[in-house]
Amino acid sequence: NIMHKDSSYSEVFLTKNVIVSDSSSGIYNQTVGKGIGQWQITNNTISNNASLDAQEGYGISGFTLTIPSTISIQIKNTIDWGNQKNAINFSASGGPITITASYSDIDVVTSASGVTYTPGTGMINMNPLFVNPAAIDFHLTSSSPCINTGIDVGLPYVSTAPEMGT
Repeated sequence: NIMHKDSSYSEVFLTKNVIVSDSSSGIYNQTVGKGIGQWQITNNTISNNASLDAQEGYGISGFTLTIPSTISIQIKNTIDWGNQKNAINFSASGGPITITASYSDIDVVTSASGVTYTPGTGMINMNPLFVNPAAIDFHLTSSSPCINTGIDVGLPYVSTAPEMGT
């Protein structure tokens, strides 16, 4: 699990990871005080995250606790699907949270007041058809709706195959 709990400025780049089968949420961001959390989540697979704790089990989750804390998350070329709970869940008890997503396959998104989720260009919401998630094989089958739906423009490296996932 990847966690950020801070009251300072953080800029986090998560690129080309398989974040699966954690015993909590896959990615968790808690920002407090005057904290500013800026996350870029690019070319990741987030799945099968589950928890015995009723508060966790999401693909990506978090909250702001105090004003003026803020969280800004950009998601691109990422599959967030098949977690115990929803793909994305945020609440803004403190400052605002903005989440933008493009060229990704994202399951259900839940958010509370103060959270803005903007699905952009290239978004799909379909089972990605992993080869065998029970055996921790998150490659895509040849019939996956995610094949060739990503984009390589503006990424931190050049990909020879513009597809989402791994």
